[in-house]
This record gives sequence, C-alpha cells and structure tokens, in this order.
Amino acid sequence: MNSLTPDDQLLRRPIVAFHRSRGFTLVELLVVIAIIAILVVMLLPAVQAAREAARRIQCTNNLKQIGLAVHNFHDANNGLPPALTSGVGHATWLVHILPYQEEGALFDESNIELQYYILPDEVRDTQIGLYYCPSRRSPPMLSTYGEDRCSTGHKAGALTDYAMNGGDGTCAPFYTTPGFGNGMARTTHLPDRSAPTGCGQNNSVNSGVMSGFGNCNWQYTGWKIFRRFRDVKDGLSKTLLAGEKFVPNAYMGDPLYGDGSFMNDDGPGNAIRQTGPGYPLVTSENDETIPWQDVQNLFGSVHAGGVCQFVLGDGSVRAIEPSANTTVLGYLANINDGQSVGDY
Repeated sequence: MNSLTPDDQLLRRPIVAFHRSRGFTLVELLVVIAIIAILVVMLLPAVQAAREAARRIQCTNNLKQIGLAVHNFHDANNGLPPALTSGVGHATWLVHILPYQEEGALFDESNIELQYYILPDEVRDTQIGLYYCPSRRSPPMLSTYGEDRCSTGHKAGALTDYAMNGGDGTCAPFYTTPGFGNGMARTTHLPDRSAPTGCGQNNSVNSGVMSGFGNCNWQYTGWKIFRRFRDVKDGLSKTLLAGEKFVPNAYMGDPLYGDGSFMNDDGPGNAIRQTGPGYPLVTSENDETIPWQDVQNLFGSVHAGGVCQFVLGDGSVRAIEPSANTTVLGYLANINDGQSVGDY
C-alpha cells in the first residue's frame, strides 16, 4: 500500500532538465544555401529539357490533328482545302479545315465567301490553340499591323505557326501567273493554261466569280478545288503536307514577315511556305539578316537543335534536321518530280 501523500509523490518526481538547442551558425546556413543552389543549377537543364520535350510532343500532336483534318476535308470534298481562296482577303486552308476539328461554329461565322476585313472582331480574334507551337509561343496572339484594304484600317486577327507546303521554290511565288506551284498548296483563282511543266496543273475552267467590288465587301462564289491527293505522284508518305513556319522573334504578328492572321489569304506567307534549293530550314528565331521577302517563304522552328516538324501527306509527322540537304528538301516538297528520297 502506497503511504506517500500526494505532496510527497510530487516531490519525488524526477526533475527534467530543459536545455536550449543550438541553432545553425551563419556559416552552416550559407553552406546549406550553396548546396541547394548547386543542386538547382544541376537540375535546371534537365527540367528545361523535359519541358521542351513536352512542348515538342504537343507540337507533334498539333500537326497530326491538322493532317487528320485535311484528310477529312479531302474525303468530304474530294480535294485538298485551297491554300488561298481568292488571294485578296478571303479564307486560307486553315479556315477551310475548321469544321473538321470541332470548330464548325467559327467556320460558319467566318463565312469563306466574304473578305476578312468585314468580319466581326470577335471572329477574327478567335484563337485556335491547335495552330500554335508551344515552343515558340502561346495564344492569345494577334497581328500587329498592316492587315488593311480599301482604307479599312488595320484589322487584327489570330495567328498560326503552321503553313502548307507550297513546293520546292522553282515556281515562286507559287500563287502567281504563270504557275500554281508544285507543292500541296494550290489556289482556287487565276487559272492559267500556259503554266509551264512542273508548276501545277493547267485549268481552263472559271475558278470563281468575284462580285460586290468596293468597300472590301467582295464576295467570291463558285470557286473550285484544284488539288487532290491523286496529283501527288511521288507518294503521300514522301511528300510534305504542312510544317512549322519561320517567324522572327522581333516580328511576330507582322504580315510583311509572313505572320498575319491565319484567316487572311491576302498574305500568302501567313499560311504557305516553300523549301528546297535556296529555301533552307531556318534555325534562329533572332536571325534578322534574312530579307523579309525571303522570311515569308521559309519553314523553321525553335525546337531544341533546330529540328523542324512536318506532317506528311499520309498523316505521319516527321522531324527534319536543319542541316538537311536542300535538294532533298526540294524532292520532299515537290509532289511530282519523280525523285526518290532515302534517309533524311
């Protein structure tokens, strides 16, 4: 039986000594910070590489979806979407394929028979995430100036990082008389029966009717599709359909450098590019030595190593090294040159 009183028990409890713990010294703290800084420096390149890999995968997916939309358009319309509808401010091919990527409402609002300049601002400004390479930029992005006609003033519009293959450059610019280019891109206007061999099909049919001239309210109706997959004699798996276009970092949104709105075919470089001898892939987004008239014709990317991604006619996506031989690039761009292409 415990005979101790509560006070006695309290007195006999062991005394616990509390000692103040010693903190970090300034030197120790600086060492820890230095170690953390070194680890961050070591890990940062790996993190950046992982992020770029993810962005490149997203760009690959964008091109695959664009290629699929073009194929669906071809199945529904028995031909490729016209790269340029009129060449004076109507729709580009990137507008024509909108219904095949769940953007039917925007396609209806953009009214491909009417000019870009009289479309509502909210239509021109609509961003399509699929049309941007995340390694270069992200939406929203609008053209900065220069998209005007008939004294309308600048009408800003959404941009794109992808362009259709306009051929190997031997018929440049591809959209003017006497030819229509030897790439996938083809216009619906200016048919020319005197086009030289290799610069596109000859057509004697009327490609469309332009009416309502004045005040940029030109309506273009009755146009025809002039390019089909059957025209690609070299094989869809060996011919470029579309790829990443070169845009100088200092001139984003500038139509003079081929970066106007994807809805406006008044600037061919907005949505069509060429590659081949004299038209290499561009690797530096800050290269301002290239004349603007050449910039708006070139493909190029800002991916690590400068690789430029393309979707081919069969829907597959291929990354091409910037050092690729331009003669080989020309073979890939020309739909009917009869040249075989090996490794590239």
